[in-house]
Amino acid sequence: MNNRREIKFRAWLKPTKEMVEVRDISFYTHQTFISYKVCKDESCYKVEKESNFILMQYTGLKDINNKEIYESDIITYCDKLYVVDYIFSGFYLHNPKGGFIELAECDWCCEVIGNIYENPELLRATNEVIRTN
Repeated sequence: MNNRREIKFRAWLKPTKEMVEVRDISFYTHQTFISYKVCKDESCYKVEKESNFILMQYTGLKDINNKEIYESDIITYCDKLYVVDYIFSGFYLHNPKGGFIELAECDWCCEVIGNIYENPELLRATNEVIRTN
């Protein structure tokens, strides 16, 4: 039995306002870099410095549609909207109006409907407060 969870990241690129799958993360003195694929060719990657991206970790869980759940995803659960956050020592659903639910307790019945960067209107439409990273 393999109890390891897959460690993956995605990043929101601030200059181009696009979400990318992170290939590598490099840590240097006082600076972090990511690389991501920019074309179908396996050797075609671009590097960004940390001031140009917001990094989000895969939670290791999937929603009811088998979609991977990442930090900053907007989730529907029990007819309410939540944002996935890493809080305390794990991933939680955070309702911006108040309250937290441990993600592992409800991943089997929640649905990813977007994320706070690509779909901020989902939270604004319900007068929710959006986190600012």
